[in-house]
Amino acid sequence: MEKRSKTRTKKLGRKTNRTFFSDDRISLLPDEILVMILSRLKIHQSIQTSILSRRWKTLWTFTTTIDFDCSSIPLNSNTPGRFVHCLNRALGSHRGPTLNRLRIRLTNFASSDVPFWIDFAIKKSVQELALELETKSAYFGGPGFSRFDSLKALSLFYANVTDNHVEYFCSHCPNLETLCLVELGRVENLSIRSKSLVSLELSRCFLLRRLRISAESLVSFKYWGRDREIDIEHAPLLSEVSFCEAYCTSLVEHKFKHFTCILSQLQTLKLTMSYPWITVFPKLDGLINLNNLDLEFKVWGWDPALNLCTSVIKALPCLHKLSLHLFRSDHEDYSNHNEKDEDVEGERHHCLRVVEFLGFTGCWLDIQIIQFVIENAVSLEKMTVVPSRRAWIDSDGDVMEFEEKEEARKRARLLENRLSPYTRLFVL
Repeated sequence: MEKRSKTRTKKLGRKTNRTFFSDDRISLLPDEILVMILSRLKIHQSIQTSILSRRWKTLWTFTTTIDFDCSSIPLNSNTPGRFVHCLNRALGSHRGPTLNRLRIRLTNFASSDVPFWIDFAIKKSVQELALELETKSAYFGGPGFSRFDSLKALSLFYANVTDNHVEYFCSHCPNLETLCLVELGRVENLSIRSKSLVSLELSRCFLLRRLRISAESLVSFKYWGRDREIDIEHAPLLSEVSFCEAYCTSLVEHKFKHFTCILSQLQTLKLTMSYPWITVFPKLDGLINLNNLDLEFKVWGWDPALNLCTSVIKALPCLHKLSLHLFRSDHEDYSNHNEKDEDVEGERHHCLRVVEFLGFTGCWLDIQIIQFVIENAVSLEKMTVVPSRRAWIDSDGDVMEFEEKEEARKRARLLENRLSPYTRLFVL
């Protein structure tokens, strides 16, 4: 009896011991795993873990990512200099040999530390560098480095940089693959020349007058801005382009005049418009290899929107995939609309196989667009319909109520009877 009691006590002890350790299982992980976890946090969050124990005190100094965002740091003082001081202390305390990513976001500050941050990034062999400096008074200075071999991705947002700064990065970063320039207030006549660049994005650089591109490895180009002169001097691999707002309208109206030399290379095209200045998409013989089209626009009238969608399908006979995303803020009342089908003249499309319709509400316009696709895309294999309602791409997500979404789904499923037996319909 006494033997059984001792055995039971030992088993209970082992169970209690396991329960005790299960309360702090994260501390059982090796330092390498903990550093990986800390690297996914904002820098001020990872620093806060240093108070947990002696072991945690210096773990954050070996993170492979430093993400400093002043908007997420709860400082009592509103003085911008406090943020710069905290950032510089964090950078000076870092003990790791390298950094994969360094992101610095500061607002309303005036500092001459930008060259120091770039020098720090070079010493730590940073691969991704993002400088988001939201002030015109930020002193950028000259980069002043001879080479930045480790840098693969550079993002400049609100930075007070000039054409010379951007061109200096391109010429002194031999392995730069991704370049993102957003709201650069002093860029006017920009020349991008790089042998390694694969992806280029320019957004809202409103003072830009001319852009010249010579990049033998460039695959993807995105431009969001005003109608400006864009010269593609050399880009033999460019196959994916995306345009938004004013330039998008000008591009279509002038039949891609700045891109005639690369039309036959294009495989993916994305167009985003907040106002339907374009109601007809022109036929372009050069777009013979365009497989994917992503068309996003805000609906201001049903007839112009219908004309745009149907003309796109008729103008691109080699298209394989079409993604439509319609934005609208008003609630259409399709029950009061004359639901007589519109007789839209079409041509049989033998290549279109996949169609995605985002922003489907079940109104007359949506039904007409889908019916046109069904009647003319004879090789259609898959159609996906996503009911939603968003005002624009920067709005606060889907505002469609549950009852409206269910009704839209019902109206979408009614179209299944008109589909070919070889076409699958997915209503999400």
